[in-house]
Amino acid sequence: MGAGRILGVALLFGCQGPAPTPGGAPGGSAASAPTPAPPVEGDPAALFDDAVRAELDGDAFEARDQWIRLAARYPDTPYGRQATARIGGGETPMVAVAIIGIISAVAIPSFIGYQNKASASEATLNLRFMVDGAMRFYDEPEVNADGEIQPKRFPPSTTLTAADCGGSVPDPATWEAPGWQGLGFAPSDSLRFRYVFLSEGEGLSARFTARAIGDLDCDGVFSTYERVGAVAPDGLVILEALRVENEGE
Repeated sequence: MGAGRILGVALLFGCQGPAPTPGGAPGGSAASAPTPAPPVEGDPAALFDDAVRAELDGDAFEARDQWIRLAARYPDTPYGRQATARIGGGETPMVAVAIIGIISAVAIPSFIGYQNKASASEATLNLRFMVDGAMRFYDEPEVNADGEIQPKRFPPSTTLTAADCGGSVPDPATWEAPGWQGLGFAPSDSLRFRYVFLSEGEGLSARFTARAIGDLDCDGVFSTYERVGAVAPDGLVILEALRVENEGE
């Protein structure tokens, strides 16, 4: 009898010492003890041996597969009951479900937060483009129809663009407005933020606000990203730091 078979018998019936002889006396010679028949492939004893051997070999997956087969095919035998005990009596799947639930509770919100932060980069990048366009427009001389140089100013104000919280491609006609044309701002990719450019004054009194508004998680709470620029007494355009309200919303 191999090591797996010996361990299998021990696991199933327990180590109770020498088996009684046919006459009932303990001990007895090897010649007087009956020789067990080898297990038939597919019967509970064979499945039991396979599971034990897999455990001895360190193959936990194969062992568990054999225990499950044994418990399912022969639930009312000693082998089947032992197999059921080895796999946890049906409680293991519930433990797995609980673990998956815990992992999901931690990982999914973290992933969503990461995704929202990545989407927020759309706002900061596009505001940078709008600011660059505004400063370029201010520095370029503007001449009227009579050839007269006009006071410096920023591009005219725009209306708030349309966007869906899940992302949408703007109507190309949106960017035909004078304000967007002056900024040179006409993104063609899907946007999750709405954009607006506001300007007032001219010369040293000129100022602007470039703003992005979004609802990344579609919960009705909006985040706002904003850059403000104004002209200093020396004629240079001074930018305020990026303002963010409800970041990640």
